Amino acid sequence: MTAAFSVATSPSRLHGRPMDRLERTHRAWLEGLRTAVARAEARDSGVWPRWNAIRDLDTFFRDQFDRERKVMDGLGPSIGSDGVNQRWAAGELVAALRWQLRHAPALCHRADEFSTITGKLLRAVEYWFAAVEDAVRPFEWDDLSARAREEIASLCAGVAER
Repeated sequence: MTAAFSVATSPSRLHGRPMDRLERTHRAWLEGLRTAVARAEARDSGVWPRWNAIRDLDTFFRDQFDRERKVMDGLGPSIGSDGVNQRWAAGELVAALRWQLRHAPALCHRADEFSTITGKLLRAVEYWFAAVEDAVRPFEWDDLSARAREEIASLCAGVAER
């Protein structure tokens, strides 16, 4: 579940719009999540691919999601209050489903339950990404404070421009 990496771009040299950059980043993250889940749900898949998917979701994605959520919470005043409740609810849903994935006893042994929880988690992540993208949609880079530009750029650092 590795995205394509490149050298981070300085916020002063960013091209396009913040939303475009976040969309590319989100697509890469979602592709990684879907790949991990698809391997675990393959017909000949067993316990270990499901266990690996749970581990990937609990480490790789957790770090990205927690960082993005913290950035979005901190940017509230910079990007306005529209959608704050929607982002909060979306973030809580992702967090709750991640918790359920981690704490369901022996989930890697129960393919059907694993599939149900990961399916819900993927949909919740898509919803979170849409809420974040909607929050920054109206803005150009120059509309944001220097701090907001740096924070958003840091989320996207490492994902290759496509």
